[in-house]
Amino acid sequence: MAIVFNSANTQSVRENLAANSAIYTAAAVFDAGESGTITYSLADHSDSGLSINSATGEVTVSAKTDYEVKSSFNFTVIASDESGSVSRHSVVVAVENVDERAPDIVSRSNDESVDGSDLVYKIIADDSQDASAGVTYSLKDGVGDIALLNINATSGEVTLKDGTLDSSSKNTYSFTVVADDGVNTAVEQNVAVTVKSANDDNIIQGRLGDETIDGGAGVNSLELIGSEYDYIVARNNDGSVTITAIANTPYSADGVDTVKNIQVVHFLDG
Repeated sequence: MAIVFNSANTQSVRENLAANSAIYTAAAVFDAGESGTITYSLADHSDSGLSINSATGEVTVSAKTDYEVKSSFNFTVIASDESGSVSRHSVVVAVENVDERAPDIVSRSNDESVDGSDLVYKIIADDSQDASAGVTYSLKDGVGDIALLNINATSGEVTLKDGTLDSSSKNTYSFTVVADDGVNTAVEQNVAVTVKSANDDNIIQGRLGDETIDGGAGVNSLELIGSEYDYIVARNNDGSVTITAIANTPYSADGVDTVKNIQVVHFLDG
């Protein structure tokens, strides 16, 4: 009598299944409809931490499934009968990663902007430590200068509702930004922004899309998300610098920036 398996070679289970949970059930039959008893076991080279019910073929884990510890289980099920017939079935069970970690806000809580721009602040959050469907940004209701501000839920740019920044009329803004990955508890950060004259030493934040950035007088710094490996930097004959976000990176939406009167470029991710 020949034994054949009709259970799959691959399947997936969720992360955080409790210890002793079933992750797979082997199923085998006699190929010609014969009767008899099939007994299941695991081959010696199978991953540790697994056990199988010899009668039902149910495979269980000894510890909670944790994608960060083990992203898949590899094992071979052996089906045998009293006559000595044996069949082997190799199996891979993948562990699905679950978003267990809230985003980390990496932009500063005390920042600067410059006269003549409508950009007050840009929140940057890192949600790469776990599975993520993206981060949505907002301003917390009832805090600080929220009545004067808008926020782009996708880019995290906080801008004035009307006009441009003018340090002679208002030189500080306060508000609370919120980053939410839709799964974990949203994270907040209180922010204070100082508005400076274009003739001061300024820190300028890059924005999404193509732009021309002129630091003006003073000793000025430009901040870009990502690392130096996410951009191509080229000096032009007129003394300006072109900074191009490389396609197919997380920061490609930054586009192409033409920069002048900037003394230092900081890449916030490295």
